[in-house]
Amino acid sequence: MKKIIALLLTLTMILGLSVPAFAAANETSGSMAVTYNIESSYLVNLPDITLTGESTTVEITADYVHISPTRFLTVYIDVERTLTDGAFYLFKDGGTDVSTAIECSIYVDTVSNSANADFYTPYYVTATSDNRLVRFKSEDTVPEAYGKLTFTPNVTINNTYGTYTGNIYYTIRVAAG
Repeated sequence: MKKIIALLLTLTMILGLSVPAFAAANETSGSMAVTYNIESSYLVNLPDITLTGESTTVEITADYVHISPTRFLTVYIDVERTLTDGAFYLFKDGGTDVSTAIECSIYVDTVSNSANADFYTPYYVTATSDNRLVRFKSEDTVPEAYGKLTFTPNVTINNTYGTYTGNIYYTIRVAAG
């Protein structure tokens, strides 16, 4: 009986293997789509700043800006989160009291080695100013516009010994023109 079952199983297996040979006779063709997408990538250096003396100047740099050639990478200051009563303040010991805070002017200019250094008008950051901190072209690590910030703390007699800090909030956009 075991021999009969083994013979039937062997015949079933042989018949099962021959089915694909019959299917190959009805040949079809087609294609597969293969897609590879490279996303934009960039590394912009927005440093923490320690003010010393009457004014301190820093430049915003980029290590790389891999974006579409028709686009620009722009860093904007978020004035709603950064400014208090229309100005940038450094608050004592993390406080929020404007009467004892140091008002700090932020002057935005274009870095001198930019091809457009004379084209963009420098400005002080206000609630209604341009508010672009820096703008980069595709594959260029030298700012196309702005990128040089000068901070001038306006110390008064209300400012006592201590540490004063403030935060600049920003938004980065990759967009055309």
